[in-house]
Amino acid sequence: MSTYGGFFEVMEELGLFGSIYEHLPPDFTAVFEIARILENAEHPLTQQLAPVLSLSRVTLPTDREERELSPKEIVLPIEEEQQAQLIRHVRDITRIYPHQHLLPDEVFYRRLAERTLWMPSSVKPRIYPVEPESEGFHPDSRKQKVYILLDTSSSMRVKNRIHLAKAVTFYFLKHNLRELGQISLRTFDVDVGELHEAVDQRSYETLMTTIMQISTLGQGTAMSRAIYTAIDDLRALPNLSGAELLIITDGACTLDREKIREACGDDIVINTLKIGHMSIYPGRTYAEDFLEKGDTLEHRTLRKLRQKKKQLEREISVTAGETSRARKQYALDYVQEEIDALSKKLLERLGEVYGHELEQLSKVFIEIDDISDEEIYTLSQEGLNDLNKLFDEIVSVDEQGMDVMSLKKLVLLSDHIVMLLRHVKDQSLRMQLKELQTALQFFFNSQVGDHLEVFTSKGIRMTREERRDLRFLLEHTRDHRVSLWRIVLGYVRKIFQRIFRIRPRYHRL
Repeated sequence: MSTYGGFFEVMEELGLFGSIYEHLPPDFTAVFEIARILENAEHPLTQQLAPVLSLSRVTLPTDREERELSPKEIVLPIEEEQQAQLIRHVRDITRIYPHQHLLPDEVFYRRLAERTLWMPSSVKPRIYPVEPESEGFHPDSRKQKVYILLDTSSSMRVKNRIHLAKAVTFYFLKHNLRELGQISLRTFDVDVGELHEAVDQRSYETLMTTIMQISTLGQGTAMSRAIYTAIDDLRALPNLSGAELLIITDGACTLDREKIREACGDDIVINTLKIGHMSIYPGRTYAEDFLEKGDTLEHRTLRKLRQKKKQLEREISVTAGETSRARKQYALDYVQEEIDALSKKLLERLGEVYGHELEQLSKVFIEIDDISDEEIYTLSQEGLNDLNKLFDEIVSVDEQGMDVMSLKKLVLLSDHIVMLLRHVKDQSLRMQLKELQTALQFFFNSQVGDHLEVFTSKGIRMTREERRDLRFLLEHTRDHRVSLWRIVLGYVRKIFQRIFRIRPRYHRL
């Protein structure tokens, strides 16, 4: 396929045609450029992302009884939806069986401390494939399920990280659509977003549109809270049983590794895609607390050395003889060297794990470089020719009557050209892009102008939603028209200067 041959098809898959009247984030078509890179299986970025772009599938059942069932049958015994298990965390108290609240307080709190209270836990239901409602989505509980946590903190705005995260999510959903039984997603920044689910073609399209429309990025990264929320969802909702957790983030943060590992148990798998190489380091207070309260052999040795140091300092302060003082000072210097060496060793060990807890918790952990503008916006002459062909296809529709969909395509193409003009450096390509932008705007004005009545006067019937879309398009392109008219006037002025050889006038001071 040519560079931009599938531009409008991808825009439709992203759900932008159906919601173009809503607020769209800046440079939203950059997702197309990155997704185009990921489509190339030989590209280094695609190969690096391969382990998370296609996670392992659940093993299909081999039991004879299951194989003989009709593909339209569903077997879901109610008693198999959940099973009893002991609580893992104090937070699970909200899910325990109600009758345990009748226990005497002393017994209840003892069992709570010992974590011997019982709660219902979802198990993987025995659901068999059903007749799919559409060709694009084949639900099957035996296939993989993925729960995505998407970082939308303000740092994701840096170096195209949010565009890369959206493109990876789009690529993942698109290429696993036939294999996935269910896709769930929450965003997180300073807060954790609501749960979105894709279980059929329609909800998949809604989820894709929701992701593409993310524009407001929050201050802060509630990573720990997001992970616990996901774990609670995976344990509480039977339809999510067996889902793998995929975290897409750029953040480095410190987590309570042991508590999260305990909350995950043996059945919840975490996979992580980290964008960029952001790192965090322990502060002075945290580092000192780590040295003072650690419980390893080295920590205990360090505390003894510090006690020895204080003892020598007291002895030196009360020793009168110079020889004795010198001997004790030599011993103090030696102890200080031992303290410094052991402290450095322990802090280096802390640096290896501090802020790397997510990596240690993940079954698959991939850290990729930030993607630069030069890697994304690689416009070639072939690509520019494709953009001209897209415009020609829209213009050819005018002979049969322009419709709202064609105008939507016109605006999306215009936005993409404006974005390319901000990043393409080649002057020849820039000049051709500006010419295409001018032709596109002239055509838009000839079809619509400044008022909705110019378009409706052609006798084209429109629904209320289409009229709303068109009003948005008029408002959306108003600023572009001003800049385009300046370009046109600039061209006209240069032509007149070339024809009449008009020289610039100089004013005498």
